[in-house]
Amino acid sequence: MLELHKLTTEAINPLTVDISSKTTHEILKLINDQDALVAPVVRSQIPNIAAAIDDIVPRLLKGGRVIYFGAGTSGRLGVLDASECLPTYNSEQFVGIMAGGDSALRKAKEGVEDSEEEGCNDLKSCNIDPEVDIAVGIASSGRTPYVKGGLKYAQSLGCLTIVITCTDPNEMSEMKDDKGDLVVVHSITAVVGPEVVTGSTRMKAGTVTKLILNMLSTGSMIRLGKTYGNLMVDVRVSNFKLKARGYRLIRTVCNLPDLSEEKMDELLASCDGSVKLAIIVARTGWSIDKARETLFRVGGRLADLLPLVKTNDTSTQANYPQPLYLCVDGGGTNTRAIFASLDSDGNPVIVATGKAGSSNVSAIGVPFAIAAIKIAIEDATSSCFHGSPHLPIFAKAWIGCAGIDTVTRPSTAMEFTESVANLLQLEKDQLQITSDASLLSDLVSPGIIIISGTGSIAIRFDEHGNQIARAGGLGYLLGDEGSGFDIGRQAIRVAIEEPGKLQDAILAHFRVRNIQDLITAVYRRDDRDEETQDPKSRIANVAPIALELAFAADYDSKSLGVVCSAARSLRLLVAQILPTPESSPQPVICTGGLFKNPFFRTLVDNELGQAGYDRIQYIEDPGLNAALSLARSKS
Repeated sequence: MLELHKLTTEAINPLTVDISSKTTHEILKLINDQDALVAPVVRSQIPNIAAAIDDIVPRLLKGGRVIYFGAGTSGRLGVLDASECLPTYNSEQFVGIMAGGDSALRKAKEGVEDSEEEGCNDLKSCNIDPEVDIAVGIASSGRTPYVKGGLKYAQSLGCLTIVITCTDPNEMSEMKDDKGDLVVVHSITAVVGPEVVTGSTRMKAGTVTKLILNMLSTGSMIRLGKTYGNLMVDVRVSNFKLKARGYRLIRTVCNLPDLSEEKMDELLASCDGSVKLAIIVARTGWSIDKARETLFRVGGRLADLLPLVKTNDTSTQANYPQPLYLCVDGGGTNTRAIFASLDSDGNPVIVATGKAGSSNVSAIGVPFAIAAIKIAIEDATSSCFHGSPHLPIFAKAWIGCAGIDTVTRPSTAMEFTESVANLLQLEKDQLQITSDASLLSDLVSPGIIIISGTGSIAIRFDEHGNQIARAGGLGYLLGDEGSGFDIGRQAIRVAIEEPGKLQDAILAHFRVRNIQDLITAVYRRDDRDEETQDPKSRIANVAPIALELAFAADYDSKSLGVVCSAARSLRLLVAQILPTPESSPQPVICTGGLFKNPFFRTLVDNELGQAGYDRIQYIEDPGLNAALSLARSKS
């Protein structure tokens, strides 16, 4: 057993040894200074807390309970957190046990903490189901016998065990059973150091414990679907304040700001006081039985249900007088949403455009890609429908996203398709999902598309518009030859090796004075600027410098060499998918940011022409072309 005087929680704080001689203001400042140390300690334990929550949630879904138990301040904090879950989340799955019973909440019975048997007996009284229940021992010292006894009993049944302590090392984290197995599965050790008043663990230790308990219960409840966004939709309407909150939730989520309190009272009464159920009925017009059954099927998660259903309030969707067609051009740097429709003569026209950041599925994942697409559509919607916050109804949509054709898991592509369909409320036969490169496939059937922007790729299509070969598109670590990144990387390499105009311009661009600082600047991560927070973007941003110097009146030969090399790389990409131009030459469509430079286009023309590819066309906006094509089809 650890000697008590060696515990961190019992140590003397050297910064407060003379606190008794301080003024009131000085005392409070010392306390506040020590409290400021707590939040960083909690952050250090987030991996351990997250791992615990990930094990807790599946058990709660099966009807399990989280049983907090402890003595003194630790026990009181567990009871407090558990008791708040009922009114906040309408959940009785968090239970708090206090050494000495409920009376010890108000009047200290500190001696009971010294009995392992008491801890064991209190856990026995909970009738633990080891398959689904979770035992969470709370002990700042890490050695409280009451908590040790409870943990040993729970572990002997095969129950998931967690401990929250404020000392390291501590007995509980290292405690083993007769077989040599650790008693505790998840140990959350938040060492906040000696207290302001020696041994008074109701202070920093108590604060850090409360913050961790907040995370355990709140994180679990959110994962269980007890919130909609950050709205407390599972609140139990048990008093005037919570009833008013329920009213606000229904009006906000259902977009019914004028719904009367009388109507909401009737609605809540018919839904047995469930705000979540009332929201579904008001939003969809469903019967209560259908709403309850559907909510059950999605595990009670309102965020999973609402995107799947049509709204009962037609004012929540923006309407356009003619059928509206959507194209999303999602690249590795930007995402554009383009709305197209038909004019009075039946000709396709562009109605609105919107912009957002990257939606490369393989690079950033489905949730972030969907978020970027939504932002771009909302941006276009706000200009087309005079600031309406609601997405319009689309007749058809074509979503072309970088990376969707290279995801390795079929479930990822399926998740992306379903997420887009839910976002746009479209059936799958109204939705076409391809790579961004395929947005021009109707112009090259058969033929070749070259994309050169931040990255690069070449794709060949057959006469039916099916992709039959590709080269490049491997990302900046393995490829991107002939891209903005490629030009930037080559230019920086030349600048590092040889003095001259290019070196001077690149040093000025990065605001550094020497090569060593340049190398540091290239690799440095800058979280303050989203555009330059990764080396790929910073390197690609050098390309315009090399292009400008390459094609200036007093051109820089080194820069021109870099740019010519990039044009040559694009020709080599084409050669990989069509080594020898056929007797009936296939068109080559070039698009992407680099092709906006007319001099670079000339270099590419020369490279491809000399190799026999002579049907070359440049398209500045593939998304616009695809949107017009979609509207033109009208079917």
